[in-house]
Amino acid sequence: IVKGTTNGMMTDMDGNFHLEVTDKKVTLMVSYIGYASQEVVATPGKPMSIILKVDNNLLDEVIVTGYGTFKKSAYAGSASIVKTDAVKDVPNVSFQQMLEGAAPGVSVNTGSGIPGSSTSIRIRGMGSFNASNEPLFVIDGVPVTSGNLSTGSGSEASYMNNAKTNIMSTINPSDIENITVIKDAAAASLYGSRAANGVILITTKQGSKGRTRVTLNASTGFSDAAVDFRPTLNGEQRRELLYEGLVNYAQDQIAKDPASFTQTPEEYANANIGAYTSVPALGYTDWKDVLMRQAVHQNYEASVSGGSENTTVYSSLGYQKQEGLVENSSMERYSGRFNVQQKIGKRGEAGANLMFSQVNQEMNEERTSSINPFYCMAVATPPSYPVFNEDGSYANTYPGTNVNPLRDMRTDYNRVRMTRIFGTAHGAVEIIKGLKLKEVLSYDYSIQKDARYFNALSGAGPKSGSDAQSSKGFIEYGKLISSTSLNYVRTFANKHHLDVLAAYEAESFQTDKAAGEKSKMPSDQLFEPDNAAVINSFVSSTQDYRLLSYLTRLNYDYDNRYYIAGSFRRDGSSRLAPEHRWGNFWSVSGMWHLGAEDFMKAVKPVLSDVKIRASYGVNGNQPGSYYGYMGLYSYGKNYMDNPGSYESTQANPNLKWEKNYNM
Repeated sequence: IVKGTTNGMMTDMDGNFHLEVTDKKVTLMVSYIGYASQEVVATPGKPMSIILKVDNNLLDEVIVTGYGTFKKSAYAGSASIVKTDAVKDVPNVSFQQMLEGAAPGVSVNTGSGIPGSSTSIRIRGMGSFNASNEPLFVIDGVPVTSGNLSTGSGSEASYMNNAKTNIMSTINPSDIENITVIKDAAAASLYGSRAANGVILITTKQGSKGRTRVTLNASTGFSDAAVDFRPTLNGEQRRELLYEGLVNYAQDQIAKDPASFTQTPEEYANANIGAYTSVPALGYTDWKDVLMRQAVHQNYEASVSGGSENTTVYSSLGYQKQEGLVENSSMERYSGRFNVQQKIGKRGEAGANLMFSQVNQEMNEERTSSINPFYCMAVATPPSYPVFNEDGSYANTYPGTNVNPLRDMRTDYNRVRMTRIFGTAHGAVEIIKGLKLKEVLSYDYSIQKDARYFNALSGAGPKSGSDAQSSKGFIEYGKLISSTSLNYVRTFANKHHLDVLAAYEAESFQTDKAAGEKSKMPSDQLFEPDNAAVINSFVSSTQDYRLLSYLTRLNYDYDNRYYIAGSFRRDGSSRLAPEHRWGNFWSVSGMWHLGAEDFMKAVKPVLSDVKIRASYGVNGNQPGSYYGYMGLYSYGKNYMDNPGSYESTQANPNLKWEKNYNM
């Protein structure tokens, strides 16, 4: 841009530009994102070359928490930032897969191969003996529901695979700008009772000032087993090995007692080999070929972003489907997001983030049963067991049973549909210079619906009896969070940087669930439980809890070299008795930015940056049970055709907060 005018232009892809001016000499203002701006004197008609220098201050990574935004270089706590641009071309179903190997001190493990299943994340090991060891997830500053919606056990019949669906798979990884992993007590204790296992901060994409940008992305691909796990013998190899074993057995018996054997070893082996490995009428079965497939994944996304000086908008739509390596194993996700930010006058701002997502998941059996495809291939089903009879019907694969793994995989089903709506609205006003009042209101709603069916001959693990069984269930979660904060940020004498925060938060959580199973189905074409004659089980429950919090934080640094920080949080939980309801969590930390000292300039080519950091703090966990301190009676029993009750939980009035002391 010509200085003092609106006359300007953008360069082409190679950096070339042509600008018409009327004056003999002009000053050009040249700028580019991530580089320091320059003012260059130009003479019309004379070619020139301009080289911009990288501005390290502009490129400094930013950590966004629910309680402020910090440059990583000035952050006294321990944190790692994962930028999604680095893995944008990797077909990840869940953003948690993006953390694998990307952040020091973070372990990511998956206990299931089903697409969209739960992922176990550990930050610097275990944080609890009694409660969950999963970290707290925070999206755009708001703590959210994570993990499985239900563990499912006993008569909760609809949760066949112990609820392997991961609610965080509802988030489209392409909507994420970056992920910050907070690891130490100084950083995590500000979140109090929820941060014993660390905190994962997710920042979603926002619009930016400038021309509207439309992005379309489509991809598809194929997946196969990475390795030939547990190689097995084919039918001929297995028959040859068993034949050799029978010959060796006969030779051993003849050596012990020659009179007891009237056959040669080969005659004995030929006479008995059929009892161990018969040759099916349709030939030997390659169970890996029968049960496994080449999985297809496809992903389609569209996003629009842009904005003006006062308003920015980001919106996206996405569709993703990923198949598993075996039949009835897949995940399908529809997602949408709308983020808007609005400046109001010189001192006010407001914004809203809205996410909608629906995940459909099919799950194959993964326990040790006769229809677990991987167990069948590796252990339970030899090549001599048939899949089909000569007439094309399903064979009884296992001798003496009606079980057929392929038939059961194709007729049985275990399906999950999870719908999630997560909305956040915030407003802020700068009361005086440096003092900002902010209000955040969010609601996270999820409902998971499950459906399961076992055919009459199924060999599924949880199935009992010889009748077909059909189940349905749902579980509904709702979390409302309100946060009011007052934040004062000022710089004095260009060297003293002060950041003080005080906040109040209230959290309300409710869950409602029901699940039922019926049997005696009239037909193998009618799957709804309503068609069955006998009720096997029905369970339901409604639970809720409340959490109130007061917190404060102080950050101070001198000349971007010496940093001290402290925080204090007081949480009150309805899960504890009134006399033990409140818990205090605090931290202190300090950092010496040694790399910013003048005497370190000489070693800059060798050591680009050096920091010495220390922290100590307390965080903890609430009890896992919502009513663990109460003595409870439960109903739902039949006592001589009358409602019956029993003592289900003994009172535990001394139940307290679980606390961790970290250094």
